[in-house]
Amino acid sequence: MSNQFNNRSSKIIVVGAGPAGASISIRLALAGFGVTLIERDKFPRQKLCGEFISPECQRHFTEHGVMELMLAAGGKLLAETRFFSMNGRSVSIPSDWLNSGGLALSLSRSEMDRILLERAKSLGVNVIEGARVTEALMSNGSLGEIRFRRSDGTVESLSGDIFVDATGRAAALSGLIERSENTNELVTKKPTVLAFKTHLASVEMPDRCEIYSFNGGYAGLSPIENRLFNICFMIKADHARKVGNSPERIMTELLFKNPQAKNALNGAVPADRWLSVAIASFGHRPFAQVPNVFRIGDSAAFIDPFTGSGMLMAMDSSELLAKAMIANPGETQAIGLAYQKAHNKRFGRRLKVCSLIRHVAFRPRMANLFVGSLSINDRLVKVVARSTRNTNATRQR
Repeated sequence: MSNQFNNRSSKIIVVGAGPAGASISIRLALAGFGVTLIERDKFPRQKLCGEFISPECQRHFTEHGVMELMLAAGGKLLAETRFFSMNGRSVSIPSDWLNSGGLALSLSRSEMDRILLERAKSLGVNVIEGARVTEALMSNGSLGEIRFRRSDGTVESLSGDIFVDATGRAAALSGLIERSENTNELVTKKPTVLAFKTHLASVEMPDRCEIYSFNGGYAGLSPIENRLFNICFMIKADHARKVGNSPERIMTELLFKNPQAKNALNGAVPADRWLSVAIASFGHRPFAQVPNVFRIGDSAAFIDPFTGSGMLMAMDSSELLAKAMIANPGETQAIGLAYQKAHNKRFGRRLKVCSLIRHVAFRPRMANLFVGSLSINDRLVKVVARSTRNTNATRQR
């Protein structure tokens, strides 16, 4: 806290109030920084997500001062994730195998994000909701100002010293910068995968997360608050087109070919509208070339949802950037070097491992063999599970 007063001399603007943006805002506010957090939507709002909160996230929640609120929000504590192949075989991964031990939490993004945002507000973060960033104004090679449009059409602007892109896979702030600089870094790619999500009622299954392999994709099902269940699945774009990109048809014509999925979901009733996104790539995104702009969460790297570590990576990357900013207040070059080094060390290996597993996950025959092999070797299951987490923590256990 020795830099508390100097910290507030830097204007820090975070764009995106999901778990990454809210998390770094909380950490910086606790360290004495002044932060403005801009969010396109108004909370609470639904978000496409597996809504599986890995046990390691509890450390972040405790440090943010929201652990009790998360537990009181009505989600389910999960002791197990079980993977089911199409041939009926399955393999279980106990939650306490994931490095830190403890139970996973299954809670809607609507509730989790709301709790984090309210905590940020309580710490003095200037939160602007319902504001879409529309323009990035450069000055001497750095980002100097952003313009945003409120839901009522009002256009305003904010100048800043440091900007954080926490806008998820869209990397919206980085995209505006690239367009303003007339570069081609963010060329639009054809989506290779589609993802769908909704909440279901009238599902009968144990309090655990279940993952189902099916032809061209995989699905995750877990209980959340209010006796609802979150169903989220990813499917190759060409397979989705064959059934008209319809989530209902994907479930009945493809997902239900997995006997465990059909058994769990037969009779389920949608309780919310379907959400969908198109995904063009996984893994690392290029680090921003603008010295005072930093990417965190999915805008920096998108990990495969079957790992159940997407929200963990969001909060981990926020912690890494916050530490770099606290250690080097206002020194953007030093912040960038420290953050990039820490990010590559923390996530590089696990992203490579997940890339390999992804090729298995979308191929039922390979998934059958993979699950079958794991089902008879608990030691191998533990190694695979931990390879999708912090490798340093894995070696320490």
